[in-house]
Amino acid sequence: MNKKIIIGSVPIIIFLVLLAISLRPAKLTIVVDAGHGGEDPGTISPTGIYEKDINLAIAKKIAASLAQNHYKVIMLRQDDSTLSLEERYTTANAQQADFFISVHANAIENSSEVEGIQVLYYPDSEQANEQLAQQMLKQLTTTTKAADKGVIARPDLAVLRGTTMKSLLIETGFMTNEQELARLLQNTYQQKIADAVTKTVNYYIKNQILTSKK
Repeated sequence: MNKKIIIGSVPIIIFLVLLAISLRPAKLTIVVDAGHGGEDPGTISPTGIYEKDINLAIAKKIAASLAQNHYKVIMLRQDDSTLSLEERYTTANAQQADFFISVHANAIENSSEVEGIQVLYYPDSEQANEQLAQQMLKQLTTTTKAADKGVIARPDLAVLRGTTMKSLLIETGFMTNEQELARLLQNTYQQKIADAVTKTVNYYIKNQILTSKK
């Protein structure tokens, strides 16, 4: 009799588990944009390395890290293809994404000593985007030990201005600095960047910062 009761209760248990899963809040949709690509190489280092290739390598690791944390991830380019700026933000908007992350590498003329990470954001009246950028930069510099080059308001950047969701552009390091460029090419360093981004997104979710649009 006891065995029959246990066996008979299994479908109910399964139903309750499936119900609990279905009632969980849906994970957010995150668009990862590897800057430049195809006909647009971006910055070219003194040694001939293309920014677009670094961006793609880091963006792939960010996408994989986010996917492992069960976010829905949309990569705007997964190869060396050309995408216009308009294509990037219109695709993100059409997908009704919750967060947009654009990955880039930096450069500065006539100064090979400058290094570090910057995060760019679209300014809003409540300064919420600036706070997001500050948290992202804090996690990136803590994880990578890179120099903090600050957050910068950039209302002129098309991918930040054109997206309807929260969005940030990460300048992962200066390709004009030989030591930093070497780090940007390392798989382990790229993974640190990816892990930092995921930790920041998890922080945003925990604090319900990404539940509202721009």
